[in-house]
Amino acid sequence: MRLDFRVVQERGVLGKSCGYLFTPLPTAKDLYFYITQIGHYYCTHAYAIRRDYFSPILVICVKKGCLHVDYRGTSTRLKAGDAILIDCREPHYYYADMDGLEFYYLHFEGSNAHEICRHILDLHGPVVEKQNAVSLMALIEKTLQFYEEGRTETEFEESLRVYEILHYLHGSSAQDAGNAFYIDQVTAYINEHIGRRIKLEELAAAASLSPYHFSRRFKRDTGYSPVEYVNRKKIDYAKTLLIRTDWSVTEIAERTGFSLKGFIKLFSQEEGTPPLAWRRKRQQHVEPGQQSPSS
Repeated sequence: MRLDFRVVQERGVLGKSCGYLFTPLPTAKDLYFYITQIGHYYCTHAYAIRRDYFSPILVICVKKGCLHVDYRGTSTRLKAGDAILIDCREPHYYYADMDGLEFYYLHFEGSNAHEICRHILDLHGPVVEKQNAVSLMALIEKTLQFYEEGRTETEFEESLRVYEILHYLHGSSAQDAGNAFYIDQVTAYINEHIGRRIKLEELAAAASLSPYHFSRRFKRDTGYSPVEYVNRKKIDYAKTLLIRTDWSVTEIAERTGFSLKGFIKLFSQEEGTPPLAWRRKRQQHVEPGQQSPSS
């Protein structure tokens, strides 16, 4: 539904503003991401929104003027070209302190949107990186134009549109590239030495960091401690050997750098079943002379 602000009265919002409200179908609510509101606002100094709770996620891109945002214990002044992500289920307050504010906004929900939003907020904070903010505003402007032209799309296509928004919200900053590089270096080192016990100091050296800073940074960037990550890679390798070879559990334990007892205990904790039972359930049975379809 299109909102006509010459009729709909919202404090501080000028009549030339536009907005749309959408009601998702049950399938979209169950399976996809979906847009609930989108708009282009022109505002006076009287514009202000304060909420303790509102279900959708909000993205705001400032085109002109200045918008103040109080969110997650921080007060931020957004200027032209800036963008912000807000999980409206958390208390938030945003307002204009002078005339001339112009911004685009978009609310969305669905699937695991709130979990993704929380991850982005915890990783990057609410303010979107400048380069991504510009792309994000262009995308929201294009989306609004799509609806202004009276066009429609499938639930899946709309979900892809929100996914693209999430892509810009998450971004791919220089810091992200640096994170990916050092994690790749550490992973390569683990793969090269998968058959023995790997010490924390070795991984830190592969990342060119001190053990203390490496441990903290690695946990922050991956969600795993270095030890957990090494064990996860070793278990993944062991699962491949259990399926692709006829080696005994003892041999596989040795080839992944574990004692037999330690390997069985860790594997059982991670997979919920001992390695031999896991193999019996998943190993492909190939008749003599036949080639495994996965080989």
